[in-house]
Amino acid sequence: MKRLTVYVNQKKIILMSVNKLLNKAIFSSIGPSFSGLNNPSEDLEIASLQLSTHPKNLRAIIEKGNSLKLLQRFTDSLEAFKEASRLIPQKNSSEDLGFLSCAFFNIGNLESSIQKYSDYKKHYMNSIHYGLKSKSSLGVMFSSMACFELGLWYNQENNFTSSIHMHNRAAKIGILSNNPEGLYIASRAYFNIANYEGRLENYNRFETLMKKSIQYGISSKTISGIQTSIQGCQSLLSWYESKNNSVEKEKIFQQIHDHNIILSSTSDIHKCIFEGQKFESTDQIDKARISYRKAIDLSKSLDNIIAKELGTKAAVNLAQIIRKKSRSINLVEKAYTQIIELGESTFTPWALDQAAFAALSIGTFLDHRGQNKDATKYYKKAGKLAKQSTTNQGRRIISFAKSYESMRS
Repeated sequence: MKRLTVYVNQKKIILMSVNKLLNKAIFSSIGPSFSGLNNPSEDLEIASLQLSTHPKNLRAIIEKGNSLKLLQRFTDSLEAFKEASRLIPQKNSSEDLGFLSCAFFNIGNLESSIQKYSDYKKHYMNSIHYGLKSKSSLGVMFSSMACFELGLWYNQENNFTSSIHMHNRAAKIGILSNNPEGLYIASRAYFNIANYEGRLENYNRFETLMKKSIQYGISSKTISGIQTSIQGCQSLLSWYESKNNSVEKEKIFQQIHDHNIILSSTSDIHKCIFEGQKFESTDQIDKARISYRKAIDLSKSLDNIIAKELGTKAAVNLAQIIRKKSRSINLVEKAYTQIIELGESTFTPWALDQAAFAALSIGTFLDHRGQNKDATKYYKKAGKLAKQSTTNQGRRIISFAKSYESMRS
C-alpha cells in the first residue's frame, strides 16, 4: 500500500496510508469532497494514530479528549484531559500553554458534572493561570470561561463577593480575548453582575453594567450574545417603565426591535438551508440550489458571525451539489471560492475549517492544470486558515496540504 510521510511544524510526526488519512475525503481532478470533515470518530482515530508514534503530543491528546467528549465517552475524555494536564511544557510555547488551559477547563467542567467541587475549583484556577500565561486567543478564552464558571459556583455557595470578583475577571479577560466566545462571556458576566446590583438597589450600577452586557452581546455577533442583549434590554425596559422614563424606553424598544430582526433573519437562513436539504434528499436538485443560494444571499446581507457561518454551511451544501452534478472545473472552483469568502469572514472554527478545505480543493484544481505556483499559494492559504481554527479537522487539512506539496516535489 502506498504511504506518505506527513510533516507538521517541520517535524515528521506520523506515517499513515493515503487511504487511512484521507478516508472519506475523495480526491479527483475536481478536488476533495467535504464528506470527511466533522466526524469525531474519525478524529479520534487520527489522534490515536498520531499518539501511537508521539505519545506526548499535547495537541493530539487534547484532540483525543475533545473527540471522546463529543462521542459522550465522558470518563475516557476526562482521562485524556488529565493526561494532557500532566504534560507541563518545558519551552512554555504559547500554543502548548493554551492547550493546557483547555485541558484544565475540561477537567473542571467534566468533574463539576459529578459534583467534585473541591477538585474542579482547582482545575479552573489552573485553566485561568495557563490561559493568561499563554497570551493566545484560545488560552485567554478558556481563562475567561473558567472565571465565569467559578463565579457561578461561588454564587451557589452564597459567596457573593467572590462571585462578583470572578464575574468581573471573566468579563475583562473575555474582552481581552477579542473573539466571539470571549465577548459573549463578557456579556453574560456583566448581565449577572448587573442583576446582583439591582437586587441590592444599586440602580446606577445596575444600569451601567446592563448597558455593558448589551454592548458586548452585540459585539460578539453570536446568537447567544444577541439573546443576552435582548434579555438586558428587557431588564432595562422594566426599570425605565418603573421610572416613567419615556425617552430611554423608546431607545430600548428600538434596540429590542433591531435585535429581533437579526434573530428573525438568521431564522430565515436556517429555514432556507432546511428546505435545501429536504429538496436534495428527494432529488429536487434545482430547487435545492435555489434554497441554498437564497440562504447565502441572506447571510451576506447580515453583519453577524452566526449568519456568516450559516451562509458557509449553505455554500458547502451548494458546492457539493455542483461537484456531483457538474464536471465544469470553473463552476466548482467558483463555488469553493464562495466558501472561502464566507468562511474566513467568521472567527468560528467550523467555518474556518470549511474555508481551509475549499482552499485545499482549489489547490488541487490548479495542480491538475499544471499551475504549480498558484496551487502552492492555495495550499498555504489552506494551512493558514486551518491553523486559525485550532481544531483536529484543521490539523488534518494542514496534513493534506503538506502531503500534496510533498507529492509534487
